[in-house]
Amino acid sequence: MDAIKVTAIKKGFDGTPVLKGVDFTLKQGEVHALVGQNGAGKSTLVKLINGFHQRDGGEVCLFGEPVTFTSPKQAQEKGIAMVYQDLSLVPALSVADNIFLSHRSQGAMISNRKRGLKAQPLLDMLGLDVAPDQIVEKLSLGEQQLVEIAKALAMDAKIIVLDEPTASLSNNEINDLFKVINKLKQQGITIIYITHYLADIMRICDAVTVLRDGYTVLECATSDTSIDQMVEAMLGNKRDTQIRWQREVTNETSDVPLLELRNVCTSSLQDISLKVMPGQVVGLAGLLGSGRTEILEAIYGLTPLSSGEVLVNGKSVNIRSPRQAIEQGINMVPEERRSQGLVLDFSVFDNVLMASFDRIAQSNVIDTQAGEAWWRMPLKNWV
Repeated sequence: MDAIKVTAIKKGFDGTPVLKGVDFTLKQGEVHALVGQNGAGKSTLVKLINGFHQRDGGEVCLFGEPVTFTSPKQAQEKGIAMVYQDLSLVPALSVADNIFLSHRSQGAMISNRKRGLKAQPLLDMLGLDVAPDQIVEKLSLGEQQLVEIAKALAMDAKIIVLDEPTASLSNNEINDLFKVINKLKQQGITIIYITHYLADIMRICDAVTVLRDGYTVLECATSDTSIDQMVEAMLGNKRDTQIRWQREVTNETSDVPLLELRNVCTSSLQDISLKVMPGQVVGLAGLLGSGRTEILEAIYGLTPLSSGEVLVNGKSVNIRSPRQAIEQGINMVPEERRSQGLVLDFSVFDNVLMASFDRIAQSNVIDTQAGEAWWRMPLKNWV
């Protein structure tokens, strides 16, 4: 039986079409991957299903019945829950408080003990070894993700949408999450799994739908496709894309690292050394708490060095603040972008130019025309 069947769904914003006739079928009890490049329409589609957006055309059927949701609350009452990439937990409250915070049967008064007793079976079911009265901000990101799933189960969800659930998890946490997904599937819960990690799809999903430019371009069982076929569906065939699969050969060579760390120590790091040559992409891998983020914070001037040296283009630099890092040509996209990387009350224009205010200011007053000139400038000229 189909849990959800979307037919010829359309949605646009300010006259710009985003979904142009998408078809999507989710069978009951399956884990179904929804993939596509940024802007393909994945988030818009699930928000239409979830009642966050209203469709411009097409039909949505839930367990065979046509439905129209005007709010996420209506979708929740029909058994659809969404776990966003940016978790919606209240850090200062307990695990049990968060699980039942938006529960539709929550009374005006309910004791902490009763919340804890109701939360414990959900935590046990997910294999989450935390106490119901544990404060959420003290949990790891992987544990918080499972608390979000427990919230969905507390609302008797039959369909759960997981939006990029592994984006910030360690390998061990990913393995734990996949165990939970398999357990939910065995209990008949249906899952829409949004991800950019194609290898995860082959590992955990039963079916996959690929969106491109607002259309469904591939819908099949994972056993009938491959990562290469999914990539081609996402990008279009070779004649439809300008992506170059081979790196251009240049005659420029350099023995001097663009960035080098020599025996760097901080309050959290001990004797870290690494080199980044011009044009390289260097990966930092390790388990949660191994020091990956701390290395980036040391490079970016967020954490002071107790010893060691940082070199840029072969010259020793003393970076004591993000501003000094930016002056050296170093910038950072933090893991927690909503609280650390963006000012959500500001416009896209202001956020993009925020680090360049010294270039577009006259006597501490922003030159709007200069900012607009920067805005229109090709990206390669910004550096």
